[in-house]
Amino acid sequence: MGFINKKMYSLQMIRSVAAILVLFYHTTLLFRYSFNYEYAYGIFSFGYSGVDIFFVLSGFLMYYLHHNDFGNLANTKMFIKKRFIRIYPIYWIFLIIILCTYFLQPTLGTESSKVGLNILKSFALFPQDQENNLLGVAWTLSYEVLFYLCFGIAIAMNKKITPLLIGIWLTFFLFFSILQPNSFFVKFLFSPINIEFLLGIFIAFQIVSKKSINFKLYYFGGALLFSLAILNIKFELIEINRVIQFGVPASMIIFGTVSKELYGNFTKNTMLIYLGDASYSIYLTHYLLLSLFSKIFSFLNLFSIIGFPISVTLIIVLTLLVGCLFHEFIEKPVLKILSRLLFKNKVSEHKSSVVNEKSS
Repeated sequence: MGFINKKMYSLQMIRSVAAILVLFYHTTLLFRYSFNYEYAYGIFSFGYSGVDIFFVLSGFLMYYLHHNDFGNLANTKMFIKKRFIRIYPIYWIFLIIILCTYFLQPTLGTESSKVGLNILKSFALFPQDQENNLLGVAWTLSYEVLFYLCFGIAIAMNKKITPLLIGIWLTFFLFFSILQPNSFFVKFLFSPINIEFLLGIFIAFQIVSKKSINFKLYYFGGALLFSLAILNIKFELIEINRVIQFGVPASMIIFGTVSKELYGNFTKNTMLIYLGDASYSIYLTHYLLLSLFSKIFSFLNLFSIIGFPISVTLIIVLTLLVGCLFHEFIEKPVLKILSRLLFKNKVSEHKSSVVNEKSS
């Protein structure tokens, strides 16, 4: 396929939207519960859907980039190595910053997250209750790691076996959905949210198979369903599982947008592409930054002087700015150094795949 190594600008733009949604969601929660203020009238209460978008994107990218790697153990080793350096080093650096911040400002963070064993689990991204993580959003990274491990194992096997493995997982998923086990780890392994990675794989399979695609139908249909989901959250109409409510529409939007980029006319947005590149840094840093900036603004009495709407908007802008600085001066240099050390014998191969994987 001539387009496999092409950088998918649409994916970076969607990734930036996902990161911004999560940022606005946590802004809404922070100021709702700490300051009794509804930012933008609480319209971003649906912003947690950014996580669902991230998961579908991950499933899409992994299959899109590695669908020809199945059946080779060496490819599995390379895949796991690349995923490891993409997730852990930057995450560890920020966890160390968090630990230092908690030492200087003990009121930040939960008490359970500062327990020795929970700290070790946080560094390993071992699944645990969200309140036990040093970094609140780390629970999503635990699901990413689980998916990468499963996908890496699948790469080592014949591609024809993969549907069987998915079928086995879905069987256990249905079984435990009925049984409702108390085990946190079992719930983690067979959580419905894991289906969103499979949705991403499915649409990537459709793309690489070059099947006939009406991208307008998927794009606008997904946008319509996503809009209805937003209204459902805003007015609390009916309770729907997030996979159906946001995962399915997200997969349709991604499918339609990628298809439009590959086969139609697509307009790039430089700012969104850059924010997509910086999305991992923004995602890691945003909640701590929101907390710190809100304390600074409160100390300086800025909420009273210039008002909450302007103050909170400034905090969001500052959070994005610092996240981008973290990307430029920590994330990018660290990844560059690690890439040279770990892939010095396969520089050209690594470059071609990193073009698309750099922010996945």
